Amino acid sequence: MRPSAGVRRLRRWLRFDPGPRRRPADLRRAAVGVVWQARCFYLFVVFLTWSDLSTAAVARAGTPTAPLWPVIILNELLGAGWVERLTGIAIAGSLIALLAMVFPGSRLWRIGVCLYLLVVVALRNSYGAITHGHHVLIYVGFALSFLPPAAGRPERMSRGDVLDCVMALWFAQSIVLLAYSLAGFWKLWASGPELLAADGFVRILLNHLLETTRPVPPLMPFLVRHGYLAQFLFLGVVYVEIASLAVLFRPHLHRPWGIALMLAHFGASWALGVAFPSQQFIVGLLLVFSPLAPARFSLLGLARSLPVLGLPFRYAGRRASTPSK
Repeated sequence: MRPSAGVRRLRRWLRFDPGPRRRPADLRRAAVGVVWQARCFYLFVVFLTWSDLSTAAVARAGTPTAPLWPVIILNELLGAGWVERLTGIAIAGSLIALLAMVFPGSRLWRIGVCLYLLVVVALRNSYGAITHGHHVLIYVGFALSFLPPAAGRPERMSRGDVLDCVMALWFAQSIVLLAYSLAGFWKLWASGPELLAADGFVRILLNHLLETTRPVPPLMPFLVRHGYLAQFLFLGVVYVEIASLAVLFRPHLHRPWGIALMLAHFGASWALGVAFPSQQFIVGLLLVFSPLAPARFSLLGLARSLPVLGLPFRYAGRRASTPSK
């Protein structure tokens, strides 16, 4: 079986959409929404350049002590002194991101933003410690570089351009959702049978508290005192993460799943002191504001679209639609 055939078979197995079949006009509106998502992403990059991705701390740290491969390449091409010109690099990156926002049809500016993010994130992780909070920005920037040139004039896009926009969105969503599925699978694999222990998550919280010197997160004492509630919430997070990849093919779950993932991040911040603001923004942009999600929320559509847990609702819906003899 060829890989493409296997991918199509997997998509048919994961796909479920109880809503009406999409019309060409619906896809065109979705493509316009993808272009606006790209514009918001590039504006967010400008904001991060002067806030969370600020190069001031890097400039104070001096020459990277454990350079990653993008930094090594730049050292070979430009010499180690290029790190001292970080303010100019930040200004150039901001201008490129602004140009990508104003001219989303220009692949040059979009690729420039992706390369800028790659360099800045690699530089911040070239001092002996690696954090993963901004990696998703690089991946999404790479996915959006595949938008068609017609994205600069979405009102005149051809059918092929519309499909290219939708495919670029799917690519970006798939990268984000696959990362969550892998995170959930790793939790399941690492925990084993202890995942079902009544105090499993409480032990994780206490072990994390012993390993860090940061202040006690505000939600941790409450969860430690209510172990059963903490374990129920932890199992819910594991389910949401593992099933995330299936959400790519289930439009009724885009917005609810995005909200659930953002709440999981808030919970991790309040219970473990681990925050990923960039990841939360990307989830909100690509899923909560997904242009492929149905215009009107349907609780039944949500219930029937749930991976595994939605099977009884689908079965009940088939029985209700089957005429009695």
